[in-house]
Amino acid sequence: MPLSLSQLAANTAQVTFQAGETPDQTCTITYWPGRITEQFLATSQVFQNAQNMDILAGFADLNKSLEHVIQSWDVFEDDAQTVMFPIDAARFSELPIALRIQAYMNIAGEVRPESIAPQIVTTQNS
Repeated sequence: MPLSLSQLAANTAQVTFQAGETPDQTCTITYWPGRITEQFLATSQVFQNAQNMDILAGFADLNKSLEHVIQSWDVFEDDAQTVMFPIDAARFSELPIALRIQAYMNIAGEVRPESIAPQIVTTQNS
């Protein structure tokens, strides 16, 4: 059966990582792996070449990249955990840099080529 780009982009995956000081302070993100492209992965390259860039522009790109791939998460605005923090690039600057970088690295780490390659080889050899 044929597959469209929109069908690929609709698939979701989840990643959970420790986001606070204790192991029980975690962040679970549901994201669209089909939206992870070379452009998404290139976001990290901007920070590696930090001496030649506008740092605010780099964070703006990071925020847009996260907004594009995150479907939902369990980050709350309030201590009562009743109001979810919106997935909005314009609001991400209110969040700690470490949380945003952890989110990016954990999502990118799930779809890095070396982790996908063994699955492709196994499927092709079947």
